[in-house]
Amino acid sequence: MSVLGAKPDLYRSFITKRQTDDTNGTQMTAQAVPEGAGVVVKALAANTGNIFIAETQAKTGVAADRFILAAGSAASLKVANTSVIWFRAATNGEGVEWIVEID
Repeated sequence: MSVLGAKPDLYRSFITKRQTDDTNGTQMTAQAVPEGAGVVVKALAANTGNIFIAETQAKTGVAADRFILAAGSAASLKVANTSVIWFRAATNGEGVEWIVEID
């Protein structure tokens, strides 16, 4: 039995993306995230430098305002849309991969 507004126990599918950056900061591709789900952002395992994630392009360049991901490490975020996440690569051409559950 379904209750209006109830969070689903299972999501039907998921989306994955891989994105790279030129060291200036890149906004993640927009993807709606269902209520109750989250997005996992992982620094590519082959990266030689860190990835910095933040809520704006400017904050990816400010040490006090960003979260650092070393190569192969990940963070799980509960956001309504992946486009609110920005990342900056310390090394040109490196990046992240991400996965999000969808309805």
